[in-house]
Amino acid sequence: MLFKEYGRAENDLGAWHDFGEDADTGKTVAFKLRDIPDHVDASIRKRLQIQRDGSMDLDMLKERAISVERCKYALLDSRNFEGAAQDQEGAEIYAKLIGRPLTTNEAFSLDGKWTPELKDHVLRNQAWLRVWVIERLSALSKSRRSEESVAAKNS
Repeated sequence: MLFKEYGRAENDLGAWHDFGEDADTGKTVAFKLRDIPDHVDASIRKRLQIQRDGSMDLDMLKERAISVERCKYALLDSRNFEGAAQDQEGAEIYAKLIGRPLTTNEAFSLDGKWTPELKDHVLRNQAWLRVWVIERLSALSKSRRSEESVAAKNS
């Protein structure tokens, strides 16, 4: 059995996960993700603790903030993933984030451009992507725990 271990979790280069085919281009969109080690996940959750006051809104905001941070850690890159700003304000925001001028409705690639600021903006505003990444993370975590369980039984 081959196991993988990194001296630092941040050194994990991740793996590609197909999202599906882009209806406009016919190309397969994929995202490069890495698993979140338990100690990194715990650190994210601890850093984002909000005092509970019984408010459902605060609890939802806390969970959203945690999911954004988890996704920011896990998402490393994309392949064939494009966006288009629908108004001038959006074009200005994305122009600043990807470092080139954009016009309204102009398609732009996010491949290779995933800075912390871009991740933060996209993951806060595109809930569908956040949900998809979290689902993949759950599968990665389940697989890792299964491997750890097998290894523990065999030791």
